[in-house]
Amino acid sequence: MSTLDARDNLNHIAHHWPDLQHALGGLKSTPTDKITVQSSADPQAPINLHIVDLIDEIRTWAWWAVGQLEVHAGISHDLGFSDTAALRHLAQHHECWDGVDDFEHATQRFRRKTDKALRNTNTQRHLGPCTTPDCDGEIYATDTTTTGTCPRCGTPWTPNGQYAWLKNQAETVLLTRPEIVKALKRLGRDIPYRTVQTWINRGKLKAQEEDLYRLEDALTLASRRT
Repeated sequence: MSTLDARDNLNHIAHHWPDLQHALGGLKSTPTDKITVQSSADPQAPINLHIVDLIDEIRTWAWWAVGQLEVHAGISHDLGFSDTAALRHLAQHHECWDGVDDFEHATQRFRRKTDKALRNTNTQRHLGPCTTPDCDGEIYATDTTTTGTCPRCGTPWTPNGQYAWLKNQAETVLLTRPEIVKALKRLGRDIPYRTVQTWINRGKLKAQEEDLYRLEDALTLASRRT
C-alpha cells in the first residue's frame, strides 16, 4: 500500500461521512425510517451504537493525525474544521506519511469498516447484548419481532426491554451538533438544529470536548420542551 492508497481511502471515508452520520439511527435508516414493534410503546429504534463507536474511532484517530501533521510537519489547520474537512486535510497531505505503515494500514482498516457498516442489508437490527450477568450473547430482531430468547443463555427478552438498555448506553456518548439532532430524532425528540445551536450559544448545552456534546444533556433539555 502507498500513501496514494491512503489518500483515496481518506477521501472515500470523507465522502461517506454523512452516510455514517445518517446511519446512527440504523444501518438501513432513512429520514423517516422507524422500526415498528407490535405492542411497543416506543416504536423508534435507538441510535446504532456500532455506528457511534465507529464514528468516534475514526474521528479520534483523524484529529490525532491532524495534530501530528502540525507538530512534525509544521502544517497548521483551521480549528473550525469539521470531521470531513479533517479527513480531506489528511488526504491532501498524504505524502507526509510516506513510509509510515501504521497510517496507511489505519486508512485501509477504517475504509473497510465504513463500507461494511454502510452495505449491511441485514433485515435484523442489533438491540444490544443480553442483559443477563456474565452472558455474552447479542440480541437481534426484525421489524416485527415482539419477543425472543438469548441465543446463548436462553433468557427471554422483549424489544422494549432492550431499547431501554440501548437508550441508557446511548445517552452517555458524545456527538457533534448535527449528530445530536439526528440522535434526538431517533429517540423520539424532533428538535430543530437551530434549537440545539441556541442551547449551545446560551451555555445550556456545554461541549465536553471540542464541538462534542453529551447526548444525555441534550435529552434533558429536549424533555423540558414538552
